[in-house]
Amino acid sequence: MFAFWSCGTANQNGTTEDSITVKVADHFDIKLPAVMGTGYSWSLKDSAYQQHLSLDTTYVIPNPSGNEGAKELQVFQFTGLVKGTANLHFIHSRPWKKEEEPNKEKSYKIIIE
Repeated sequence: MFAFWSCGTANQNGTTEDSITVKVADHFDIKLPAVMGTGYSWSLKDSAYQQHLSLDTTYVIPNPSGNEGAKELQVFQFTGLVKGTANLHFIHSRPWKKEEEPNKEKSYKIIIE
């Protein structure tokens, strides 16, 4: 796996955005903390990224720190397909409550070289 990270910035609505630079055909992970037992989980808001990235798999790492009561990590694994820029917009919500606003959002600007 190969990825460069840069500092995050906050948008007007409080959403933070990080930049990641990868090469074509490189794999990278986005790991987001979650407490799955609450019913909240992370999901992608849209599929516009598919022009430049493929979502290879998603999985959960239970209690990665080994501490009692620790959050899980939701992992989204992507591969860069073609050169360009893609935006990943994640929302943290209860999927069955369609009318409810997400309680958190996280965005990534992905630069594929």
